[in-house]
Amino acid sequence: MNKNFSDHKKILKLIRTEDEFRQDLYTLFKLMGYKNVEVTHGPGEKGKDLVFYEINTLKNKEYIAVVAKIGTITGATSGKNNISVVKTQVEKCFLTDFSDIHSKSRIKINKVIVATNESITGSARTDIVEIFGEKGSGRLANVEFLWNEKLIELMDQFWPHYFFGKGPFSSEYNRKLKTDIEKLEELKALVPYKEVKLYQDIFIEPVLTEGQKIIKNIQGTAVIKRKEIEYKLEDISKIKEDILITGGPGTGKTTILRKI
Repeated sequence: MNKNFSDHKKILKLIRTEDEFRQDLYTLFKLMGYKNVEVTHGPGEKGKDLVFYEINTLKNKEYIAVVAKIGTITGATSGKNNISVVKTQVEKCFLTDFSDIHSKSRIKINKVIVATNESITGSARTDIVEIFGEKGSGRLANVEFLWNEKLIELMDQFWPHYFFGKGPFSSEYNRKLKTDIEKLEELKALVPYKEVKLYQDIFIEPVLTEGQKIIKNIQGTAVIKRKEIEYKLEDISKIKEDILITGGPGTGKTTILRKI
């Protein structure tokens, strides 16, 4: 077992909304190689939060729907994740067709995955798979279950970086950052776009002057003072002699070389 297993369970528990959980499942199933993964939650979803397909051993498409829930799913008959709500969603997945935008046809769901970021009790799993018959009748629905322990195994295998940098502090930070970015995008939409040049993109041509000429000979060193001459960048490239550009830090020596 992963030595960070208990920490990873805590991180999964930090997922606050079903929308966030659906997006994580969307990425995971795509990384696992499923085809045409779509988040279908919304009006007219008919129980299906995500839909995708896989190619079975007979080379046929098998369509899978996902019912995504936050928190523990129990056999309780009340509460947010009560068994009646989950069973109704699963039943709708099987009984109502899915409009596939890729094949432009209506298809039937072959299998349903009930997923949660926490746990699913054994009694809840039994109740869900027996939605089409009385308990003990042997008529079971093709339902699989994905809870935190299985999720962690799949994340470690197909999305190993998922838990990196996650935790109570970083998760809250990322949520706030996402909110701030969304607000900035809203503000940008209200203001006409105008190109703005950054300071580092602005080049102010410096004043280049010729310095003193120093000649060394047998008699000693002679300094020949010349009249100060100013050069422009375009003049520098025309000089055929070797030149040395000097100046203090930040005076633009490197920038000049790039501009020549």
